[in-house]
Amino acid sequence: MSVTRQSRFKSWMRAIRETISNMTGQRGQLRMTAMATAGMTTHDWLRAFRGRRMGVDPTFLPAALLGAAVGLVNGVVKRIEDWRFGAALADVQVREPIFVLGHWRSGTTLLHELLSLDERFAYPSLFQVMRPHTFLMERTLALKLGHLDSRGRPMDNITVNVSSPAEDEWALALMSYRSPYMGWLFPRHARYYDRYLTFRGVPQRLVDEWKQAMLQYMKKLTYLHQKPLVIKSPTHTGRIRLLLELFPDARFVHISRNPYDVYRSTRRFYRTAVRALALQKGGRGRLRDDILRRYQLLYEAFFEEKDLVPEGQFSEVRFEDLEQDMVGQMERIYAELRLDGFEQARPRIEEYVRANAGYKKNRYRPLPAGLRRRIAQAWGWAFREWGYALPQGSDKPKASPSAR
Repeated sequence: MSVTRQSRFKSWMRAIRETISNMTGQRGQLRMTAMATAGMTTHDWLRAFRGRRMGVDPTFLPAALLGAAVGLVNGVVKRIEDWRFGAALADVQVREPIFVLGHWRSGTTLLHELLSLDERFAYPSLFQVMRPHTFLMERTLALKLGHLDSRGRPMDNITVNVSSPAEDEWALALMSYRSPYMGWLFPRHARYYDRYLTFRGVPQRLVDEWKQAMLQYMKKLTYLHQKPLVIKSPTHTGRIRLLLELFPDARFVHISRNPYDVYRSTRRFYRTAVRALALQKGGRGRLRDDILRRYQLLYEAFFEEKDLVPEGQFSEVRFEDLEQDMVGQMERIYAELRLDGFEQARPRIEEYVRANAGYKKNRYRPLPAGLRRRIAQAWGWAFREWGYALPQGSDKPKASPSAR
């Protein structure tokens, strides 16, 4: 066999092994991507590729083909759901939603779960997030899947099942494609999709597409539950103005965390959960810079827009304080948001605290000194803003976004 043929043969074998590896294992790419795209229709798949030349790399074709096949069925069910519920949804009013804000890995999941314990509120479940076009037609399926065993999330081992509270951002990504989460599927174009973190500089027609999807999704949840909604997605941290335009009576709770812990946990999040969703290779070499840049983009918008929130509709908490005193901090949040009924919610919150007393967080190696200095330089304003101690001898940090 010639050297050229040997090289080709080795390349083919390597591609085959990589494809098999992507399809297998607890966190196999086929399994993760199939879950992420399970709610897409064929029309959605065509939109994903139109005009952007996204492309699916050969080793990821099995996941894409599976998703496209499911999309044929989803498209039919979506048409039936639109016909059956369209008129009823037109009259639905979304009232006083609560939005949990904060960067990824800041404790938004904990805060969301605590608020969701109040039975006066409803929330999007994992099933409703993954099946945004069709979940009204699939309530029986959701109940059956709810009996499946819970699994630990790959980035933090928090147990979840299809009934667990989940981020609405993935639903919005599937419904509108105006989301940075589309960059998780197509990492070579991740920076293109980052503009949807805040929608600043985005053409108005694209903003309107997202707002229409957001309103439709919130109406569907309200129609189903007939309760005020508790919504959590880190991406909403930079969209306060847009959310108030849609829901003037919305309340907001922001959670912060030590920036060093946020960085380390976010890095793990990208290396585990996010990378397992990709349909392309590439786009991975800038992870450190991307984490630093996205944090800055998110909070530039947050600090410029949070004063738009009317009095009595905004509260803040530090993750460390919430972790140490969940009941006391939740009581304060209720008071600041002018929410009645905390005493009715207290027993469920106390039970949650007892049930999760043994939970062990991930442990990380200390960050290298050079990286700590770079984080302090880029995010120094965050240490000051939320009362975290800056390391001694760190360089002069950049100005706070709120001071610009």
